[in-house]
Amino acid sequence: MKIYLAQLTALSRPSQSSQTLIQSLLACLSSDETARYHRFVRSERARQFLVGRYLLRQRLGEMLDIAPAEVPLIERANNAPLLDPALPQKISFSISHSRLWVACAISTDANIGLDIEVIDHQRDILALAEHSLEATQLAHFLTLEKQQGIDYFYRYWTTQEAQFKLHVSCKSLMHLSYPHPPQAAELAICFASDQVISSNPSIIEVSI
Repeated sequence: MKIYLAQLTALSRPSQSSQTLIQSLLACLSSDETARYHRFVRSERARQFLVGRYLLRQRLGEMLDIAPAEVPLIERANNAPLLDPALPQKISFSISHSRLWVACAISTDANIGLDIEVIDHQRDILALAEHSLEATQLAHFLTLEKQQGIDYFYRYWTTQEAQFKLHVSCKSLMHLSYPHPPQAAELAICFASDQVISSNPSIIEVSI
Protein backbone atom coordinates (compact mmCIF):
# COMPACT_ATOMS: atom_id res chain seq x y z
CA MET A 1 0.00 0.00 0.00
CA LYS A 2 1.35 3.37 -1.02
CA ILE A 3 0.33 7.01 -0.78
CA TYR A 4 1.64 9.29 -3.53
CA LEU A 5 1.84 12.98 -2.65
CA ALA A 6 2.34 15.93 -4.97
CA GLN A 7 2.42 19.70 -4.56
CA LEU A 8 0.73 22.10 -6.96
CA THR A 9 3.34 24.83 -6.54
CA ALA A 10 4.85 24.44 -10.01
CA LEU A 11 1.39 24.70 -11.60
CA SER A 12 0.32 27.72 -9.58
CA ARG A 13 2.82 30.19 -11.01
CA PRO A 14 1.51 32.09 -14.08
CA SER A 15 4.27 31.26 -16.56
CA GLN A 16 4.88 29.54 -19.87
CA SER A 17 6.58 26.65 -18.09
CA SER A 18 3.53 26.00 -15.94
CA GLN A 19 1.27 26.01 -19.01
CA THR A 20 3.61 23.56 -20.74
CA LEU A 21 3.53 21.33 -17.65
CA ILE A 22 -0.27 21.44 -17.55
CA GLN A 23 -0.44 20.32 -21.17
CA SER A 24 1.91 17.41 -20.48
CA LEU A 25 -0.27 16.29 -17.55
CA LEU A 26 -3.43 16.61 -19.61
CA ALA A 27 -1.92 14.21 -22.15
CA CYS A 28 -2.21 11.47 -19.50
CA LEU A 29 -5.96 12.02 -19.03
CA SER A 30 -8.92 10.75 -21.02
CA SER A 31 -10.85 13.07 -23.29
CA ASP A 32 -13.74 13.17 -20.78
CA GLU A 33 -11.37 14.08 -17.95
CA THR A 34 -9.76 16.79 -20.07
CA ALA A 35 -13.19 18.25 -20.82
CA ARG A 36 -14.05 18.15 -17.13
CA TYR A 37 -10.78 19.90 -16.27
CA HIS A 38 -11.69 22.79 -18.56
CA ARG A 39 -15.15 23.12 -16.98
CA PHE A 40 -13.82 23.96 -13.53
CA VAL A 41 -14.40 27.59 -12.59
CA ARG A 42 -11.82 27.76 -9.80
CA SER A 43 -8.28 27.32 -11.08
CA GLU A 44 -7.06 25.71 -7.84
CA ARG A 45 -9.79 23.08 -8.00
CA ALA A 46 -8.94 22.40 -11.66
CA ARG A 47 -5.28 21.86 -10.77
CA GLN A 48 -6.21 19.56 -7.89
CA PHE A 49 -8.35 17.46 -10.22
CA LEU A 50 -5.64 17.37 -12.88
CA VAL A 51 -2.86 16.26 -10.55
CA GLY A 52 -5.09 13.75 -8.76
CA ARG A 53 -6.01 12.02 -11.99
CA TYR A 54 -2.42 12.24 -13.24
CA LEU A 55 -1.10 10.51 -10.11
CA LEU A 56 -3.80 7.86 -10.36
CA ARG A 57 -3.34 7.13 -14.06
CA GLN A 58 0.46 7.12 -13.87
CA ARG A 59 0.53 4.54 -11.06
CA LEU A 60 -2.27 2.39 -12.48
CA GLY A 61 -0.62 2.50 -15.90
CA GLU A 62 2.62 1.19 -14.40
CA MET A 63 0.76 -1.57 -12.55
CA LEU A 64 -1.28 -2.62 -15.59
CA ASP A 65 1.54 -2.06 -18.09
CA ILE A 66 -0.49 0.31 -20.27
CA ALA A 67 -0.33 4.00 -21.15
CA PRO A 68 -1.85 6.28 -18.48
CA ALA A 69 -4.51 7.63 -20.86
CA GLU A 70 -5.61 4.07 -21.62
CA VAL A 71 -6.33 3.06 -18.01
CA PRO A 72 -10.01 1.98 -18.09
CA LEU A 73 -11.59 4.24 -15.50
CA ILE A 74 -15.37 4.40 -15.31
CA GLU A 75 -16.75 7.79 -14.31
CA ARG A 76 -19.58 7.91 -11.77
CA ALA A 77 -21.74 10.95 -11.09
CA ASN A 78 -20.97 12.55 -7.71
CA ASN A 79 -18.56 9.76 -6.86
CA ALA A 80 -14.97 8.66 -7.37
CA PRO A 81 -14.12 6.85 -10.62
CA LEU A 82 -14.11 3.06 -10.73
CA LEU A 83 -11.49 0.87 -12.33
CA ASP A 84 -13.08 -1.48 -14.86
CA PRO A 85 -14.18 -4.50 -12.76
CA ALA A 86 -13.54 -6.79 -15.74
CA LEU A 87 -9.79 -6.45 -15.14
CA PRO A 88 -8.24 -9.55 -13.54
CA GLN A 89 -6.22 -7.47 -11.08
CA LYS A 90 -8.25 -5.93 -8.25
CA ILE A 91 -6.93 -2.51 -7.29
CA SER A 92 -8.43 -0.05 -4.82
CA PHE A 93 -7.57 3.65 -4.80
CA SER A 94 -8.56 6.90 -3.15
CA ILE A 95 -7.71 10.52 -3.99
CA SER A 96 -7.69 13.49 -1.63
CA HIS A 97 -6.58 17.11 -1.85
CA SER A 98 -6.09 20.07 0.44
CA ARG A 99 -4.89 23.44 -0.85
CA LEU A 100 -1.56 22.91 -2.64
CA TRP A 101 -1.35 19.19 -1.82
CA VAL A 102 -2.86 16.24 -3.68
CA ALA A 103 -2.62 12.60 -2.60
CA CYS A 104 -3.46 9.29 -4.22
CA ALA A 105 -3.46 6.01 -2.28
CA ILE A 106 -3.37 2.67 -4.10
CA SER A 107 -3.71 -0.86 -2.74
CA THR A 108 -4.01 -4.36 -4.16
CA ASP A 109 -4.68 -5.86 -0.71
CA ALA A 110 -7.81 -4.09 0.53
CA ASN A 111 -10.45 -1.46 -0.12
CA ILE A 112 -9.17 1.89 1.11
CA GLY A 113 -10.21 5.45 1.88
CA LEU A 114 -7.85 8.43 2.19
CA ASP A 115 -8.09 11.96 3.48
CA ILE A 116 -5.46 14.68 3.83
CA GLU A 117 -5.80 18.11 5.40
CA VAL A 118 -3.31 20.96 5.57
CA ILE A 119 -2.75 21.78 9.24
CA ASP A 120 -3.57 25.49 9.49
CA HIS A 121 -2.69 26.99 12.87
CA GLN A 122 -4.35 30.29 11.88
CA ARG A 123 -7.82 28.80 11.45
CA ASP A 124 -10.44 29.23 14.14
CA ILE A 125 -10.29 25.62 15.29
CA LEU A 126 -12.68 26.28 18.17
CA ALA A 127 -15.39 27.49 15.80
CA LEU A 128 -14.81 24.50 13.51
CA ALA A 129 -14.91 22.11 16.47
CA GLU A 130 -18.15 23.62 17.78
CA HIS A 131 -19.68 23.16 14.34
CA SER A 132 -18.50 19.62 13.62
CA LEU A 133 -17.82 17.72 16.86
CA GLU A 134 -20.47 15.83 18.80
CA ALA A 135 -21.19 16.88 22.39
CA THR A 136 -18.91 14.36 24.12
CA GLN A 137 -16.08 14.99 21.65
CA LEU A 138 -16.43 18.74 22.02
CA ALA A 139 -16.35 18.44 25.80
CA HIS A 140 -13.07 16.55 25.55
CA PHE A 141 -11.70 19.02 22.98
CA LEU A 142 -12.34 21.92 25.37
CA THR A 143 -10.13 20.30 28.03
CA LEU A 144 -7.09 20.20 25.73
CA GLU A 145 -4.23 22.65 25.35
CA LYS A 146 -4.15 24.57 22.05
CA GLN A 147 -1.78 22.27 20.12
CA GLN A 148 -3.43 19.15 21.51
CA GLY A 149 -6.79 20.55 20.42
CA ILE A 150 -5.52 21.19 16.90
CA ASP A 151 -4.18 17.64 16.67
CA TYR A 152 -7.42 16.19 18.04
CA PHE A 153 -9.59 18.16 15.61
CA TYR A 154 -7.61 17.18 12.53
CA ARG A 155 -7.56 13.52 13.58
CA TYR A 156 -11.33 13.61 13.94
CA TRP A 157 -11.89 15.44 10.65
CA THR A 158 -9.66 13.21 8.55
CA THR A 159 -11.09 10.09 10.20
CA GLN A 160 -14.62 11.03 9.19
CA GLU A 161 -13.60 11.76 5.60
CA ALA A 162 -11.44 8.65 5.13
CA GLN A 163 -14.15 6.35 6.51
CA PHE A 164 -16.75 8.01 4.28
CA LYS A 165 -14.60 7.35 1.21
CA LEU A 166 -14.06 3.72 2.22
CA HIS A 167 -17.79 2.99 1.72
CA VAL A 168 -17.57 -0.29 3.69
CA SER A 169 -16.89 -1.31 7.28
CA CYS A 170 -13.52 -0.06 8.52
CA LYS A 171 -11.14 -2.53 10.19
CA SER A 172 -7.93 -0.47 10.16
CA LEU A 173 -7.48 3.24 10.70
CA MET A 174 -4.06 4.86 10.49
CA HIS A 175 -3.17 8.45 11.31
CA LEU A 176 -0.02 9.75 9.64
CA SER A 177 1.66 13.11 9.19
CA TYR A 178 3.91 14.63 6.56
CA PRO A 179 6.69 15.64 6.55
CA HIS A 180 7.86 13.14 9.14
CA PRO A 181 9.37 14.35 12.45
CA PRO A 182 11.55 16.14 13.37
CA GLN A 183 10.11 18.55 10.79
CA ALA A 184 6.84 20.24 11.70
CA ALA A 185 3.96 18.35 10.12
CA GLU A 186 2.18 20.20 7.33
CA LEU A 187 -0.36 17.50 6.53
CA ALA A 188 -2.69 15.39 8.64
CA ILE A 189 -3.33 12.10 6.84
CA CYS A 190 -5.85 9.37 7.60
CA PHE A 191 -5.83 6.01 5.84
CA ALA A 192 -8.81 3.66 6.27
CA SER A 193 -9.05 0.03 5.16
CA ASP A 194 -11.55 -2.81 5.25
CA GLN A 195 -8.74 -5.22 6.15
CA VAL A 196 -6.49 -5.38 9.21
CA ILE A 197 -3.17 -3.76 8.30
CA SER A 198 -0.03 -4.35 10.35
CA SER A 199 2.20 -1.63 8.90
CA ASN A 200 1.76 1.94 7.73
CA PRO A 201 1.53 2.59 3.99
CA SER A 202 4.59 4.12 2.35
CA ILE A 203 4.40 7.84 1.60
CA ILE A 204 6.11 8.85 -1.64
CA GLU A 205 6.35 12.49 -2.70
CA VAL A 206 6.17 12.84 -6.47
CA SER A 207 7.71 15.82 -8.26
CA ILE A 208 5.37 17.51 -10.70
